Amino acid sequence: MRLTNTIRDRVRMDLLIRKFGPVIIELDEKAIAFSEKLYNELYDLPTQRKMKKLPKGWLAEASSISVSLASKYSNFYFESSENLIVYNFCRRGIPSILNDIIRKVYQNRTQTKTKNTKLFLAKDVNGVGLVLEASHPLSIECDKITFAFEKLAEDVREANNQLIASLSAITTVKSLISAWPEVKHFVQKHIPTNDDRNLPALPIRELNAMFDLPVEEEEKETA
Repeated sequence: MRLTNTIRDRVRMDLLIRKFGPVIIELDEKAIAFSEKLYNELYDLPTQRKMKKLPKGWLAEASSISVSLASKYSNFYFESSENLIVYNFCRRGIPSILNDIIRKVYQNRTQTKTKNTKLFLAKDVNGVGLVLEASHPLSIECDKITFAFEKLAEDVREANNQLIASLSAITTVKSLISAWPEVKHFVQKHIPTNDDRNLPALPIRELNAMFDLPVEEEEKETA
């Protein structure tokens, strides 16, 4: 059977998710924990307890905190939301394939996603709530997370290019499994069944109606 581009792309994505999915989830959790640390830096625990005792609606609520770290402004989020977190850390740009992997990872996660918001004073939610110098421990921690995200982006880009080159060099499913038997599971689940290959997207009757078929004899003569 011919190794189609569709099969190649699906196998490639499966392998990338298997390799980098756990790394994405781990970094995502670190990023959320970092946002919590920023919030605790803005409001100490006694202040947070006082804020929670105020009547609902007296304080603003937000799902992110506005921060200036080493003169660089960003919003840091308290919840997972696909690329909202990774954008704060991949300063060199995010390869499109990493965007695709992140989207798939979020789709495949079975945990219930809950809305996570924090209470803020109006002055902090409408402007930069926290300003930290480059030497501050949280600025240094942000640099470490940034490095990890940028390394992830580079590793994904390199692995994706390698997979494209390797899979493009093989033309049949049999040859792929023979050359790389370890990916047999990933290949087989994307091979269409006979029913899938023989079943048209629409019944022939509907296709004929859509394209005004069959062609009349007069049309054949003028075509």
